[in-house]
Amino acid sequence: MTWWTEMPYSTLLVMLISMGVSMISLTISRKFVKVETMQRFRKEMNEYNALMKEFRKTGDEKIGDKMKKRQQHVMQVQGMMFKQQLKMMAITFVPFMALFYVFNNWIFSPTLVVAIAPLNIPIIGREITFSYWYLLSALGFGQLVSKLMGYDLGA
Repeated sequence: MTWWTEMPYSTLLVMLISMGVSMISLTISRKFVKVETMQRFRKEMNEYNALMKEFRKTGDEKIGDKMKKRQQHVMQVQGMMFKQQLKMMAITFVPFMALFYVFNNWIFSPTLVVAIAPLNIPIIGREITFSYWYLLSALGFGQLVSKLMGYDLGA
């Protein structure tokens, strides 16, 4: 056994890998996606959703007319946002899956326990393997890393 397969080193190493992959992903994202445009799109969508919520609450016809006028534009904005997100997924998916395969099968064993949970987690259990610990770490650190790198899309 090597040092990186023993706890707590394996636990910390997977967390660092997760943070590193998040940083790489966000850096690539900044190169290919215009953050300002996505923030503007997000703001427009939030405004439209607030308008829709108000219309559902009040049933005001003026608000309904406003929504009908903006509906075509909103659909275009949704399409453009989806296109940007799809572009990022297409660029990063294959390399990251290859990286995950290497880490899961060559660096760590698929059955190697890298962390122990204090409580029994449904489906996962108490003994957490690389795959699950990476997923939990990525979910936990992804948002933190994006805030630290200033990549907040106003979600």
